[in-house]
Amino acid sequence: MAIGDCEAVRKQISKLGLLTRDKIISFPWGIRQSHLRGKSRILGLRKIFGWEDCKVVVSARALEASHGAMDFVRAMTCIVNQQPDIRVLMLGDGSLMPEVRGYVQSRGIAEKFHLAGQVPEDLVPDYFAEADLYVSAAPCDGSSISLLQAMGCGLPVVVADAGGNREWVKHETNGWLYLPANIGALVAATGKALDSSELWPQMGRTNVNIVKARANWDENSQQLLCAYETLLHHKHAKEKHSDAELQNR
Repeated sequence: MAIGDCEAVRKQISKLGLLTRDKIISFPWGIRQSHLRGKSRILGLRKIFGWEDCKVVVSARALEASHGAMDFVRAMTCIVNQQPDIRVLMLGDGSLMPEVRGYVQSRGIAEKFHLAGQVPEDLVPDYFAEADLYVSAAPCDGSSISLLQAMGCGLPVVVADAGGNREWVKHETNGWLYLPANIGALVAATGKALDSSELWPQMGRTNVNIVKARANWDENSQQLLCAYETLLHHKHAKEKHSDAELQNR
């Protein structure tokens, strides 16, 4: 058997021709419903940073090349230069942290970015509550946990038009999709999202409902347990069959 976190993975496994469809289990990891948050800003970061009159973009990806860390920073640099009232909140750490920090400092925009580093899991929703828009520069994803967390916190989202993202985001319905690994396309999609604040409340409600319906970890994890039980059942059945053959000999 094989297990994947989205239909895109299931299809790729199926193309290998090694397993029938019923042997490929597909389910999103999901998030715990207790991690859903409203827009209560209990951390008070906007006031602390003087961002009360700003629009805040949040990202929560590892600062690694595979997650598009520098593409994100370059794209957001274009955004803050175009729109002076935009601020960027980056959650996560990684090997590119020095490069990210050096990039924004060298361009005189460090005060418009807050590099929070690795944030405790239970505080991620509270950080998301400080933001208006979630943006990811990762060129491809399965069912991204940070995307589901952002959606569960009522944020509209901007993600690459690739992989599992298409299973969660419908363009201009609950977020925006852009051409993967294309900084210009990411800038354009983020700019369009920031200029469409009238759509944010409805998109946020839609995203919360999607997560409640399809990304409940307590429910989805049962599919994983069922897959393990099926494997164990077949394993035990095969062992009994082998033992019986040996006895017959």
